Amino acid sequence: MARSGETANRVKPTTRVILRTPRPARNRVTASGAPGLSPRCRIARDVLEREARAVSALADRLDHRFDQAVAVMLKSTGRVIVTGIGKSGLIGQKIAATLSSTGTPAFFLHPVEAGHGDL
Repeated sequence: MARSGETANRVKPTTRVILRTPRPARNRVTASGAPGLSPRCRIARDVLEREARAVSALADRLDHRFDQAVAVMLKSTGRVIVTGIGKSGLIGQKIAATLSSTGTPAFFLHPVEAGHGDL
């Protein structure tokens, strides 16, 4: 420690990070009388609405094949093998991890590796 009057050998920070709380957006009133949204809020709201519609549309696609897939997994005495290439492969890895963490033994196997004898 430096005594009074002495200069301490300290490393001075080269970058200061200042965290500020963003100011709340002003309530802008649109022609319809509803409070206006900032461009960021409009974009975020649009993204959430699109995603909600996409998830809702999935409900219409559930049919007997879903029941069959669940029945096969429930009857399985071994492990569930999930495969996929590209984006489907990334999603398959997450599905396999979710199945494993919820009690269904499962793992992801890349289809190319399966074709080379890894199955």
